[in-house]
Amino acid sequence: MSKKSVRSFGPLRAVLLILLVLAVVLLGLYGFLRYRMNRLAEGAAFRLEYTVQSTADTPTSAYNTFQTMKGLTGTVEGQSQTDRFTARLYAQGQTEAFLEVYSGQGETLVNIGRLYRYYVAGLAQEYPLLASLIPDWGLGDYISQQQLARFFDQEAAPQAGFTAQELVPFSYDAGRSGYLYFAPEGADEENPSLLIGISAASLFSDPVEVHVLLNDAADGLRFELSGTVTAQEVSIPAPTSRMADEDADALRAVWQALRDLLAFFRDQTAGAPVETQAA
Repeated sequence: MSKKSVRSFGPLRAVLLILLVLAVVLLGLYGFLRYRMNRLAEGAAFRLEYTVQSTADTPTSAYNTFQTMKGLTGTVEGQSQTDRFTARLYAQGQTEAFLEVYSGQGETLVNIGRLYRYYVAGLAQEYPLLASLIPDWGLGDYISQQQLARFFDQEAAPQAGFTAQELVPFSYDAGRSGYLYFAPEGADEENPSLLIGISAASLFSDPVEVHVLLNDAADGLRFELSGTVTAQEVSIPAPTSRMADEDADALRAVWQALRDLLAFFRDQTAGAPVETQAA
C-alpha cells in the first residue's frame, strides 16, 4: 500500500482506535464500580449520553469523521459482566446504532460491518446515484484489533485498560457538585486523560449516576459521558459473525473503492477535485 493510501485511512483509523479505548474505559468503569458495590457483582446495564468536543485549534480529521457520521452527540447503551462487555453507540435522534463494540476473553472486537452500512446509508442519502455503485458488505461483521492492524498495515495498538485498584481519588474543581472523582494513579494534575465521577448520593442506591471525561490529545478530542449504571443480571454472548484473517485485505479494497467513488461524485458535484478527509 502506498504512503498516500495509508494516510487516506488515517481518520477512520483514529476513530476506531478512539472507540476501542472508550470500550476499554467503560469496561474498566464497570470493574471499578463492581469492586466497590456488591450489588453489581452479577452484571450491569448502562445508558450514557455522550458528546465529542474538539480540543485542537483547528478540528482534526478524526473530529470531522464523527461530524460526517452525525455522531458528535448521542447515546452509549450496553451491558457489562465480570469478563465481558458490549456497547452500542447511537447518534443523537437515531434508533440504529452506528457502531457496536464487544470486549471479552482478552480481546476487543468492533462491528465494522455495522459501521460500513451506516456510513454507506448516509452517503446514499447525500448522493442518490452513488447508492447503486456502492459495494455490498459481504464479510464477517466483527473485526479484531489484530485484523484492524492488518487493515491499516500497522502493529496492533495495546489496550489501554486499568484496574479498579489503579484509580485513586482526584481533586477536580470543575467537576459536578456532589460527585467524587477518580483518575489513574499518577495522572496529570492539570489535564488528566481520564476522569471518572460518581454521584455520592447514588453510592448506596440504584442506579448509580456517573460522569466520565476522556481526553485524546493526539486527535484533539474530548469525550464527555454522563448517565446511569444499573445493577442487572446479564448474559453477553460472544459475536458469531467474525471476519476471517484474510478478509482484512478485502476490506481495505472495499473501503478504498468506496473512497474513490465518493471522491469522484464530490468532484462532479463541486466541479473541481476535492480531497476526501473524513471517510
